Order: sequence, then C-alpha cells, then structure tokens
Amino acid sequence: MEPKITIEEKLEARHIVPYIGTGLRALYGNPPYIEYREVEIIGIVHREWETHPTRIWADNMESQHIWLFRPLLHPLDRISEPILEGGINISDLPEVRTNPGSEYGHAKYLIENGKSVSGTEHWFVELLFRHHFDVFGLIDKNLAETIKI
Repeated sequence: MEPKITIEEKLEARHIVPYIGTGLRALYGNPPYIEYREVEIIGIVHREWETHPTRIWADNMESQHIWLFRPLLHPLDRISEPILEGGINISDLPEVRTNPGSEYGHAKYLIENGKSVSGTEHWFVELLFRHHFDVFGLIDKNLAETIKI
C-alpha cells in the first residue's frame, strides 16, 4: 500500500507536538528510494535556518525531514469501538466517566459527529491525543495512515 502525497497539504510540527511522549507510531520512508518502515516518534525540532526546517526524531535514528513520516492514527469515528486499553470502549475510560457530563456530552457528541473536536474540553482532547486519535483530520487530508485493528 503506497500512501499518496498531496501538494496542497503538508504535515507540520503542530500536527505532531501534541502526540510527543504518547508512543505515536508512524510510517517512515520515501518509496522507491526509502522503503516504508514503522517507527516510534520520540521528538521534533524546528531549525528556521534550514531549507526543510522541521525534523522528527524516531527510534534510534538521526532527525529526519517531517515529510518522510506518516503518523498512524485512529479516525474519530472509532471512538465508540472497543479498541483501546485491551478492548475497553473509550467512553468507559475513567477520565471520561468521572468528568461531569462527559458520558452523554463530549463522547456522545464526537461519536455522532465523527469529525470535529471543536468546543470539546481540554482534558478530553488530551485523551484523544494519548490514544492516537486523528484530532487534526490528517487521515482525510492524506497526511496520515489509519491504524489497522
């Protein structure tokens, strides 16, 4: 499966930074020159003076250009599926159940809308980042790959 790269959109530091420290995995490569392989993103750096200023650190490799990475994310419409933490539904996670109104508020809103996190409380958006949900719509923009379950 070869991902398509579009010129209109590009992966940016703001798309990666919230996932740093969460164990986010990505495809790294540039076929046919560099075959895709799965890596864990561990850091990001921006050097304004370079031609391609944003670079990502992954696993045991030197920093590489951001355009060589395709994050592996869950689409938002999977929020109601039992895919996280060994098969626990996200709406059953303690962070969701203990926040007032969340069970029938935020989780239900996101499940029904499936695409937007606008107006959602900060703690819930952090939960989505921690579990590698596509908060920025990168899959639809062809900048990320869907995690296979």
